[in-house]
Parts: sequence; C-alpha cells; structure tokens
Amino acid sequence: MKFQLSKLFFFSLLLSMAVLPSCVDTEFEEPPVTGTELEVTGNTSIADLKSLYIPGRLTVIETDVIVQGIVVGNDVQGNFFRSLIIQDSTAGIEVLINLTDAFNLFPLGREVAIDCKGLVLGEFNGIVQLGGYIIQEGGGEELGDIIDYNSRIYRGMLVGEPEPAVRTINSLGVNDISTLVQLQDVEF
Repeated sequence: MKFQLSKLFFFSLLLSMAVLPSCVDTEFEEPPVTGTELEVTGNTSIADLKSLYIPGRLTVIETDVIVQGIVVGNDVQGNFFRSLIIQDSTAGIEVLINLTDAFNLFPLGREVAIDCKGLVLGEFNGIVQLGGYIIQEGGGEELGDIIDYNSRIYRGMLVGEPEPAVRTINSLGVNDISTLVQLQDVEF
C-alpha cells in the first residue's frame, strides 16, 4: 500500500510539473511609462486661482475650480519638503501635500490637475500656497497640507519640463514666483 501511494504521488508530481508550465501566460501588456491622459481638464488658470487669495487671510475655495499644470518642483533633491510646485502658462503655485518622496508619484514634467473646491489658499513669506485645511495653532490659523491628494490631484502624462522663461534679475516680477526661470547675465 505504501509503495502504491508513493507511486501515485510521484506520478501526480510529474503530471503537475508537465502541465503547470503550460498554464503560465508569458504575454502581458507593458504598463504605460509616460502615464495616462488626465481624467479631468482645468477650468481655471493658476493665476486666476491665486487671485482668489485674500491677503492676510486663509481663503477657502468655495467654487468648482480645477487647475491644470506641470510639476516643475518636488522633493527629489530635498529642496521642497512635502510640497509640489506646479505651473501653467500664466503662473506657478506651491501645493502642500501630505506625502514624503512625492517625486515618485509626481516627477518633474508630470501633468497634473487639481480639484480645488474645499481647499485653502494661504501665504508663507509672500508666496501663495494651496493647502488642504486650516490648523488652529498657538491662537492663530495656519495652512495644513492636502491629505486626500489621491482624490484631489489627478496624475497625467509625463510631458517634460517646460522651457524656463529667460529673465534678468531686474525683470523678475510677482508672476515669476513659483515658476521655472533662467537668469541671464549673473555670476555667483
């Protein structure tokens, strides 16, 4: 009886070794390396979004505002902690996001769209920022980061970084804040 069971086991093992490799599907679709098309389209420029900010006051966005832009700054070099810088043809804005190593999801040159309804505009050192909520801290209000970024920020194609605007130091203005610029005629 013992001999027959071991023969049966051996035969089953041989049969499974012959059949299983033929069941493996080696043909598969490659994932899109450059991303997918955006699910939503912007209806407001970044400059118009920034104009909704009331200076000195955290401003909740109460209308259906969707901005679309390209990631021109992230935390890949450690320069921006838990934030992204996006720009369109009109302006740029810093987006506070509750995510470290954001460069993995939002590399430079990634097209993004942000559903801004319910988000908050604030300011830090004269730079307008987009955040997720208002924090009551130390008797004052501060801007918190966007926690629900997966449902707010739509990732699109990798389109490449836009060309920097060529400027001189004297020609820099408020519209150049949070945008890609190349300074001409300077030495450091």
